[in-house]
Amino acid sequence: MKIAKPLPPHTLEIRLSAEMMAELKWYQRYQKEVGKESWDLKELGGALLGVFLAEGDAEFLAWRLRQGQKPTAGTPAASTSSVINGASDA
Repeated sequence: MKIAKPLPPHTLEIRLSAEMMAELKWYQRYQKEVGKESWDLKELGGALLGVFLAEGDAEFLAWRLRQGQKPTAGTPAASTSSVINGASDA
C-alpha cells in the first residue's frame, strides 16, 4: 500500500480592492467581538478561498469529479495555515 505524501504549500500573492480589504477587516473585527478565534487577514483570505474551492462552485466540483480528480484542498483552515505563514518560501 502506497501512502500519498501531502502536497507542499505554495504562496499566492493577490491584490484586493480597498472595498474588499475593508470587508475583510470588518469580518476580522466581528470575529474578535463575538469571541471567535481572530485570524490574520492572509490566513482568513486563504481559508475563504479553500472553502470556495471545496464547496462554492457546484459546476466546478462536478467537472472535477468527471476528470477523476478528488479535490486536494482538504479542510480549508488546516490546509492554509502553513501557506499563509510562509512555510513554502523556506
